[in-house]
Amino acid sequence: MAAVEVVSLDVRRNYLPDTWPLWLAFGGIPLWFVLGLGAFIWPLLALPMVLRLLVSRPVRVPPMFGVWTLFLLWACLSGFQLDRASRLLSFSYRLSLYLSATVILLYVYNLARDRRDAVVGIMGVFFLIIVAGGWLGLLLPRFNFATFGQSVMPRGLLQNSWVFQLVHARFAQVQELIYGQGSVARPSVPFAYTNEWGANLALSLPFAMAVARSKTHRWRWIATIGIAAAIPPLVLSGNRGAWVSVAVIVLYGAFRLAVRGRVGLLTALVAVGLFALPLFADSSLFGLLQQRAAHPGSNKARVSLYQQAGEGAARSPLFGYGAPRNTTAKTSAPAVGTHGQLWTVLFSNGVPGALFFVSFFALVFWRTRHSPTETDLWIHAALLVTMLQWAYYDALPSQLQVSMVAAGLACAALSGRQDMAPREVAAAHGVA
Repeated sequence: MAAVEVVSLDVRRNYLPDTWPLWLAFGGIPLWFVLGLGAFIWPLLALPMVLRLLVSRPVRVPPMFGVWTLFLLWACLSGFQLDRASRLLSFSYRLSLYLSATVILLYVYNLARDRRDAVVGIMGVFFLIIVAGGWLGLLLPRFNFATFGQSVMPRGLLQNSWVFQLVHARFAQVQELIYGQGSVARPSVPFAYTNEWGANLALSLPFAMAVARSKTHRWRWIATIGIAAAIPPLVLSGNRGAWVSVAVIVLYGAFRLAVRGRVGLLTALVAVGLFALPLFADSSLFGLLQQRAAHPGSNKARVSLYQQAGEGAARSPLFGYGAPRNTTAKTSAPAVGTHGQLWTVLFSNGVPGALFFVSFFALVFWRTRHSPTETDLWIHAALLVTMLQWAYYDALPSQLQVSMVAAGLACAALSGRQDMAPREVAAAHGVA
């Protein structure tokens, strides 16, 4: 049992709780949005976590961490493929986000045995913040303002539309999703883009589901109301990737619970299907959603990007190109190697880099598939939707950080079970 005695961060001599860096990162996301720093703050937020890890040595590393380390090394080697000095900035930016995500993984893993419920609670609050942002985007879709980050950003960089969108605060993207149907307000606050909002909403939903089943009566009601309040902005955002992600999470959780004899969620889904869906199918909203799901322009653009990314990876399969590139005649077109994290690592870091990246999360998902508690189950669902989203969402700057929280919690639960005798495991989870 000696190993168990050193697993938690020693905070007895600290005035702040050991979770404060996570509160600063995820609970403080509205502040970073208002300051225009949300896309750039993660490396700085990782610094207090690094310091606390160094102070509370020895630092444990999670299972499969070696695979992730191989990805980081390969990503660094891919930098030698950069053909322009201007692309060094994009390469360095992504690498800094990968490194900060690594710190979050280690911090949560070392913290989780003693403070798992606290970490889950922080991510539940993060979900509620995203839901509140969704409503702000619906109610004040055209509200925007210049931020501190915008004021200090060099003018040369602000001329880049991508950089400008990162530092200029707006509550929604107002777009014409279905041609001829007018503009639609798509919530984005507290992030730069609607897709980032939808991706984070889905990734943090499992944590809210876990909080909704917690022992604290007040937080159960808050989480339940928050989940219900997320439905209108989620539906009206027209975010197809988020719709798919949320559906997978709910169905996966309902199925896993039903296998254990807990059919409440599955029964509720069947009831909704029998009574609510027929009414919804006759509504005008359903017709708009059908048109959005079949929106041809967006689909064609994405397929073109994916094809170009695959062709580029085939030409440079070992190390990729270091960073996404504009290879089309239209300068305003998205860069090849974006609009999907799988395509980003494949194009930027080559086939080995993509294999290391995917293998880490796939191994964590597989090794932690036996989820003895309901909280473990929902964390496992977060890992599932993490890998699902790579096909159509970028994981940077913020989604990978959320995914690493889930990976750290899942790995900590796995390590904790391995350190315990079988009878102790059964007793800890109320199994006879």
